[in-house]
Amino acid sequence: MELTPAEQATFQGKKTRLFKATIAVNVIYGVIALSIFIAMLSNDAARELLTGTFAPFTITFMVGMFLIIIWLILEVYGFKPVKNPSIDRDPLSCPDYYKLERTPEAILNRAPADIRGQMQFRCVAPTNIFPAAQFTTEPSWGNAAYPDPVGSVVNDFNTKLTNAADKLTCKNIYPAYLHSKDVLTNKNETNKFRCEFIGKNGCNNVSWTSVCPHPR
Repeated sequence: MELTPAEQATFQGKKTRLFKATIAVNVIYGVIALSIFIAMLSNDAARELLTGTFAPFTITFMVGMFLIIIWLILEVYGFKPVKNPSIDRDPLSCPDYYKLERTPEAILNRAPADIRGQMQFRCVAPTNIFPAAQFTTEPSWGNAAYPDPVGSVVNDFNTKLTNAADKLTCKNIYPAYLHSKDVLTNKNETNKFRCEFIGKNGCNNVSWTSVCPHPR
């Protein structure tokens, strides 16, 4: 099972915190055990108390302490990463607050046959939530210097459409197309293009938490 960079970072962070917590617990138990041992060696009254009247407590505490330490060590070494099962199940998932709607027939009639099937639904930014000024500047998807691979994915799609209003943009998204590109191209990171689409070089004022909880 391979993890995405974001999932790998999350896993390493959790394992580090678990390791540090294990060390802290072991140190606390070690200090207590050392204190008991020193008290038994240096003080006759303490030795008589801990090995006589409180012998059951001493034995139970020491055995329990060692068992807990062993269990914590095994937990750290056996800690397994968890692959997020919720990403990419729905090819029609939209960015947050976007509206999923059937693509108008006029747009589908203008689209070439090879992408028409992936244009049956689109995600539209509602004007009552997103002001028009938010989408005045579109990322330069077709620029050869665009830093993320999703640029060519969007550009390849848009070059097949002649009407500007039909194109894949920040406010007009065809989720099935981006989903299919992710699933077919990025076997080990099947939300890569959509994360880049809303990343720092893309539509960075849009969130898409259903498929990209950790935007780039």
